[in-house]
Amino acid sequence: MPTSDEPDSSTGMWVVRPKMHGSRPTLEVIHLDTVMCGAYLLLQYGFGCLPEDFNYIDSLESFKAFFVNHFVDYHVHKLMMDK
Repeated sequence: MPTSDEPDSSTGMWVVRPKMHGSRPTLEVIHLDTVMCGAYLLLQYGFGCLPEDFNYIDSLESFKAFFVNHFVDYHVHKLMMDK
């Protein structure tokens, strides 16, 4: 879910957070015919370093917010901006 009504002022990217149920992310079934395209999420992290043994599988539980990177695919960016 978006964290704001506006994109991040520094990056121009939207910031999203997982919908939470208590301390765990909510899981939902999404019908395939409602998916327009995949999204490339960038981790929104602070100033510390990740442990050397960090596994990407733990990203959803380890990070509180993500940038939606619309710079990855020009055509998807154009499609989303024209909506």
